[in-house]
Amino acid sequence: MFQVETYQDPDLFFSQLTFQEDELHLTDDPYLENFLHAKVNKNGKSIHIYSYERLKRILYKDWYGVAEVIFATRVRAYLTDQVPANKQPFFLQKIDQWVTAYRYLLELGIFELAPMDQAEEEIQIFRMVFYQLQEDPHIQNYLRARKEHVLLRMQKTINMRPKKVYLYHFTQFSAERMLFLWQLVGMGISVIFRIPYYPQFPTLMEGWRKLYHKVTGKGPNQWQIDPKTIQLQKGNRWLAYLLDEDDELADSSTLEFHYFENPAHFLDYLRWQKSEPVTRTYVSMLPETAHAVFQDELAGNVQQKVLDHPLGKFLFFLYECKKENGEIYLDYATLVECISSGWVQIKGVSGKKALSMLTDLESYMKGITTVSEVKERLIRLGKLLEITASYDKLAEKKAEGNLFRRYLGNPFRTLPYVHLDRYQITVGQLQALVAKFEQMVEVLLPEEKETISVEQHFQQLRAFWEEIEEKVELEPTWKAKWEEVLYAPILMDWEATTSDLKKLIHFLSEQEESNEFHSFSHLEGLTLVEDEIHIIDLSSESILKSLKQTILPQGLTWTWLIQSIKQQFANQKAQMSRMLHCIAVHYITDQVQERIFKFRLFFALAFHRHKLIVSWIRGLYKYDEASVDLKLLYKIYGNRAMMPTWDLNYMVDQQKGIEQPIQGLNQVENLVEKIPQVYWVDLDYCERKFFYNSIFEKQPIYQTDLQQQYVFASLGSLLARQTKGLETVRRRIYPLFPQWSDTLKDNLIQTIHLQNPYQIASFDQVSYGEVLLSLQTLDGGTGRNQIGPDLIQNKRDPEGWVKKWLQSILDTQIIGNPGSHCQMCPYYIMCTKKEFAPE
Repeated sequence: MFQVETYQDPDLFFSQLTFQEDELHLTDDPYLENFLHAKVNKNGKSIHIYSYERLKRILYKDWYGVAEVIFATRVRAYLTDQVPANKQPFFLQKIDQWVTAYRYLLELGIFELAPMDQAEEEIQIFRMVFYQLQEDPHIQNYLRARKEHVLLRMQKTINMRPKKVYLYHFTQFSAERMLFLWQLVGMGISVIFRIPYYPQFPTLMEGWRKLYHKVTGKGPNQWQIDPKTIQLQKGNRWLAYLLDEDDELADSSTLEFHYFENPAHFLDYLRWQKSEPVTRTYVSMLPETAHAVFQDELAGNVQQKVLDHPLGKFLFFLYECKKENGEIYLDYATLVECISSGWVQIKGVSGKKALSMLTDLESYMKGITTVSEVKERLIRLGKLLEITASYDKLAEKKAEGNLFRRYLGNPFRTLPYVHLDRYQITVGQLQALVAKFEQMVEVLLPEEKETISVEQHFQQLRAFWEEIEEKVELEPTWKAKWEEVLYAPILMDWEATTSDLKKLIHFLSEQEESNEFHSFSHLEGLTLVEDEIHIIDLSSESILKSLKQTILPQGLTWTWLIQSIKQQFANQKAQMSRMLHCIAVHYITDQVQERIFKFRLFFALAFHRHKLIVSWIRGLYKYDEASVDLKLLYKIYGNRAMMPTWDLNYMVDQQKGIEQPIQGLNQVENLVEKIPQVYWVDLDYCERKFFYNSIFEKQPIYQTDLQQQYVFASLGSLLARQTKGLETVRRRIYPLFPQWSDTLKDNLIQTIHLQNPYQIASFDQVSYGEVLLSLQTLDGGTGRNQIGPDLIQNKRDPEGWVKKWLQSILDTQIIGNPGSHCQMCPYYIMCTKKEFAPE
């Protein structure tokens, strides 16, 4: 029946393997599959090595992708037809989890569900839809393919009839997998499991022992145990902890630890690492989350999937829009991604050119929920630009092209969305692009809770594609990929919701796997093939969520499954016994995952090839903290009191040595005269900010909503004093800033205090008041409070200011001074020395 072979030394074991043509080799891990392929000496033989998931997709191709969409549309149709309207929202949100449950049942061959005493309405409807699904002609076609003899499917698809099947490192035994193995055994095929096993460490192996005792019905005394005991060089300290031993064994593990303060901090790390010659492999407890957050930073110049291509952003985000009562609902990020993808074009102007303007308008568009609101705000923005243009015109003669004088004469220029000279398009063209996007969504998507013909949807997509196809200049390989998606043969037409269309597009675009972040369940295979592995998220939440992922599909219970099996197979005792065994194996699989997790950490520590890095990222998941396992690893292997925070400047210093301050600069005696005095106030806070403002950017431009609120408060207070009071500002200025409520605007203006809104200094015949001092600091928190008060009191110390700044200049960088003022700095995002605001 089932056999188990074990090994201790992976290098020795895999180097001695032989492969025959009549053997099928299956792995639980695509990277272990690649590892086996590398070990094979084929000599002209046909060797069959697959990961289990790849083999099942080959055998039952039609059961994946489109079939899942068909299931969802059919479930939705039954619910909307037979469930009262007031109860539909509750049940419609369960469609995805129900589809998973239905597929699980049908893959097991369970076609009858036992009645349940005092069953809730949800269970009753679940049973009703389950039986109706089996009557659907499309789903019957899929079921017929599933019922075909597995050996016939193998003969058709991979051209073999195996005599032996070897399975490597299997730890994920769903009931469906176990049933597949029973089918092989029933056809006289030998099934042999090959696993790592260390009988000298029983506590370490408890998870494997329990799992394979349940799978095979045999204990380790009946397994083929490797008699050669390995002498471990690495991982010994972690092993001693797991075994609760105090032995101080030698341990040559190369282990590195990092803490990242938030996802943006980890992005800094990824950017730095891309410039390094060493290639690292990233492992995540929840790779889908990591991929969604960090994929853009890791993706190379050639993306592998259509949805990862710049044009793919349109299809990725289109289905996040909702049409309801003629209005299109979306968030601003969705609008930006769709318009800037290249799909939206008007009269030769591509939406790609709008990206910089759309990015700068993010804070101005805060809170928008519909396309109509976007269009209205663009109208108000046009009026704001008219006002700022009038200020520029008044200061034009004095400015004479000097950026300092231009800013001093128009403080509205601290707002990012008034710099028209930065953009490749006009506001009018952006309005036309938004209108074009609105028109596209109108014809592509159905109303919320309604459906559209899949054929009609693809016809419209193709029509829009043909409008831009010649303009986007795609390479032939990419053009072929796009045509494979857009012109995919849909063998049957059906009605689909927006959610269904999203699933279908995602399936059609998955021509190749995206491997930026690897699953922790693949750690053993990666350990054997990769030189450097970085496990990015060993945090409490990520581990907890990962270990919960193998639980039974929602809507099913173990008791209900057992009762249903006993009812359906009451007259087939042998089949009933096998089915119940499959359920029991799935149950024990879920129970041992925490022990398997700890073993995987041991395996990586003991057999990593060059370096193993472990870390956690605060803020990637809510209410998170470093996991107990990470803390223990650091206690065992760390060499500091606290886990180090990764720091780019620290890494630069380590590689290039500590820089020494420059002793002086040539011709700095006129530096104060060349820079407006108000700019030197930055030295009260941060020398790096002074450099960015006065030399790099020539003025502050504030990007965040909080910063712009302070700008509005200062300018609103100034205008209220210079005009007929606050009421005039309310009438004329308030509508130009629709992202905030009138109450908030009142509070902002009334709580700021400008002692002298009028002249305190001048620069090249341009006079300016304390409002410029306010815009320079934005109430930036604790500073040194030296230069600012001196300016207000008309005190000057030019030589002292220059000397102070020169002290901050190093060979390759300007020293930063992090503090609470960082959140009010216009260069907060780009600075590597910033202090992060408290959560």
